[in-house]
Amino acid sequence: MKYLKTYLVAILFLLTGQNMIRAQIISERPNVDSIRAVINNSRNDTSKVKIINKLVLQLTYTGGYRIADSLVSEELQLATTLNYKAGIANAYNSKGILANYESDYLHSLQFLIKSLKLYEDINDKDGMGLSYKFIGSVYAHQSDTAKALGYYNKALNIFSIQKDTDNIAITFLAFGRLYDKAGIPQLALKNYNKAFSMFFNHNNKEGLASALLFSGTAYKNEKLYDSARSCALRSKALFEEVNDNDGLSGSYHLLGLVSLADGKYTEALSYEKKALEIGRKIAALDCIMDAEEAFYQIYEKMGDGQNTLIHYKAFTIARDSIFNQQSTLKTLSAEMNYANENKEAAQKAQEEKKLALQNEETKRNKAVTYFASVILLVLIVFSIFVFRTNIQRKKDNKEIEAKNFQITQSINYAERIQRSMLPASEEIHTLLPESFVFFKPKDIVSGDFYFIQKKEGKVILAVADCTGHGVPGGFMSMLCSEKLNEAIYETQNSGEILGILNRGIKSSLHQMEGEDAMYDGMDIALCVISPTVNGMKLSFSGALRPIWIFRDGSNDMEEVNPVSGTIGGFTPVDQDYPTYIIQLQKGDTFYLFTDGFTDQFGGDLTRKFGTRRLKDLFISIHKMPMEMQQKELDASIDNWMADNLQLDDMLVVGVRV
Repeated sequence: MKYLKTYLVAILFLLTGQNMIRAQIISERPNVDSIRAVINNSRNDTSKVKIINKLVLQLTYTGGYRIADSLVSEELQLATTLNYKAGIANAYNSKGILANYESDYLHSLQFLIKSLKLYEDINDKDGMGLSYKFIGSVYAHQSDTAKALGYYNKALNIFSIQKDTDNIAITFLAFGRLYDKAGIPQLALKNYNKAFSMFFNHNNKEGLASALLFSGTAYKNEKLYDSARSCALRSKALFEEVNDNDGLSGSYHLLGLVSLADGKYTEALSYEKKALEIGRKIAALDCIMDAEEAFYQIYEKMGDGQNTLIHYKAFTIARDSIFNQQSTLKTLSAEMNYANENKEAAQKAQEEKKLALQNEETKRNKAVTYFASVILLVLIVFSIFVFRTNIQRKKDNKEIEAKNFQITQSINYAERIQRSMLPASEEIHTLLPESFVFFKPKDIVSGDFYFIQKKEGKVILAVADCTGHGVPGGFMSMLCSEKLNEAIYETQNSGEILGILNRGIKSSLHQMEGEDAMYDGMDIALCVISPTVNGMKLSFSGALRPIWIFRDGSNDMEEVNPVSGTIGGFTPVDQDYPTYIIQLQKGDTFYLFTDGFTDQFGGDLTRKFGTRRLKDLFISIHKMPMEMQQKELDASIDNWMADNLQLDDMLVVGVRV
């Protein structure tokens, strides 16, 4: 769905750090007279700039692009007159968003680069993060995946440092879109699930709807049409609730594509008609292009040559209006200009700084005498104020400390409960003498867990990653662990265990009962180990988590891939999980792990640790004693993270035959 490229811009815009005005943004579009009245009754100061900015955001999101474009020019002029740099930066940021909505990528990038420079000048980290994010979306529109990933990574690093949960989740959506387009559905759905979990924890309906829409598209691409339709219907309901026309058009378009795939052509035409009507109403070219493309594909399937030709022509007109060769070349030119302007600005700033230092020295000498005469009086007044303030602060601090202590004690108690449900190290080493467990929760309690039990002479070993981390993830992990414990009493076939587990989770969370259900889930790698004369027979099944194997004396790694769907969540209730039989010899080593290790940001360029780097690490350490391997993993990730925050729970289990 090419339309989702533009809709991603809407999400990047709507769900930025605008939480205080979100309710106003999603309301009905204000009329021109009321807008002019509000502006005319405001004084020409920074507060008026902020009011105009808020109105521009509201108009942009509700499709009033022409009025918004006029207002943002007024905002920019007033902010420039007042020399209000934050207002100027916000105005350029809004102009960049407007241009992106209208598929004018050249001007979008130029405006966003100007806003980035201003945010850098005033050291506005939040603004810099938003600019990086929007610039990444421009490159995503231009199909420049490498640059898009680069800018999204810069944005994610800032949001992680700022602990900006909403923007972290939005950036995961952006990563998911890039992976979806690159044909890597497992990574796309993984990022969508992370975003969904974070939005759910903050009751962010716009974000939930967006994650559902993107997930539905990924499922549609994987030909999982029931899951795609479920996601589309749920996203449609949420978009209607928050009055989001862009998202609603996308939901109708997805429903149309699913109906087309199912051969329900009349139904598909009805959905696409609604998508096209909304697209025309809000003048969204990408939306119009996608709907027209779907129309000609539907009529082609129906054998209606005349309508096929009509809509194909409409599709090509919309497509050619958006994608042209000049925009790509000019986009690259704009980034080069940005680099050159930065260099010239740095030289000019250095000269100005030198002159300012000289002037400052003269002023400082004159100010010393005056400063010394008033400092004593200031200190006396300040001391009285501090004394009175400290008395009240100590009282308030005691109350806060008492509440924090109670909360921390409760969480610590939850952690002890969770720890008690995990296998003890003695139990693990009794069943698997040569093994290690590297477990590094992000918070006190964890959404990752490991499982080991002996049943009818077989050892069942699992590594799992539940939706979320912290307290919500901890609840999910305890539920999933208990359901896994029940499943192994019914069968010791790894694929059948996951099937039972999938049905159990969906039943416990009422995921088959409609729109009010919770669509959390779990990724898992599960082995059933049977001892043999020369080693062990291992049956493996996975949901989004693989198994990696190294044979004794070899540096070649074998990988058995999992099913590209979770346990629970939007996975169909009758999902089949294949069982793979692997014969292991004495000295062979295998690894199970969650994605927290590979998704951790760090290194000199602040990138993800990544799958390739983890494979190289295992190649270098797999012949070491297991205890030493665990220490190497710990040291490697600590060195990689440096000052970066840990983003997710980390779990790696290694076993040698």
